Amino acid sequence: MESIDIATNVDALMERIRAQQADIERIQRVLEATEVVGASRDDEVRVTIRGNGQVVGIDIDPAAHRRNDAHELGELAKEAVNDALHHSHASRILI
Repeated sequence: MESIDIATNVDALMERIRAQQADIERIQRVLEATEVVGASRDDEVRVTIRGNGQVVGIDIDPAAHRRNDAHELGELAKEAVNDALHHSHASRILI
């Protein structure tokens, strides 16, 4: 009798684990499909990233390209990436 109870408990536990794995996989798919945009100060550089951290777009305002040297553009790009990562992290908390 006791072995039947243990088997039932193990089966129930395995089913819960499978359900949790399915939930994790679903959440991972949602995160990978989610795109977040970050921007530098004055919106001169915008970066789009996916929830998995992949950068999928970088847009630079042509006027910013004329106003800033390479180093300053790099700093603006870094700001935009960090802003996008910050928004991405906030999105993960909501999911």
